[in-house]
Amino acid sequence: GLYDLDLDDLKMPANYDKARHKVALAREAGQELLTAWLTAYNIEALGSDDDDILKERIKGDVKHTMENENRWVLLVDGTPVALCGFNAQLPDIVQIGPVWTPPEHRSNGYARIVLVLSLAQAKERGVKSSVLFTDNPPAVKAYESIGYEKNGSFRLSLLKAPMPMSQKATL
Repeated sequence: GLYDLDLDDLKMPANYDKARHKVALAREAGQELLTAWLTAYNIEALGSDDDDILKERIKGDVKHTMENENRWVLLVDGTPVALCGFNAQLPDIVQIGPVWTPPEHRSNGYARIVLVLSLAQAKERGVKSSVLFTDNPPAVKAYESIGYEKNGSFRLSLLKAPMPMSQKATL
């Protein structure tokens, strides 16, 4: 589904604890952790193969994360537990992705918290709304709990190999 949210309707999760939960730029978690998390996310959520192509893509993705301010981690008592990013940004809207929590930290609402805290920062900079795409039932539940509403659908095609140039012309 395609989901959107007016940031004025953003709901803080009930389990948010201001004393224990802090949001930090993802680069503060370090390259090694980001590499592990983004690799796991790509394999689990996007169906990527754990191969040299993925390793090269993750290397570039981590470099981009270290150089930019568009991904965050949630720290619980100083320990990174979840990741959230903005795939695209315009002055008044952001597209969410990736959002990922390692299996050992799931079912604690951490993805919700990191997402809300990063969106709250965006709202302070003048962002008014957010969109995201998902087909993951637990993610849908999490997103709807913080105010997202479904307003459409999408299809995503991930190609395992590049298309020959002759086939691209017919698309």
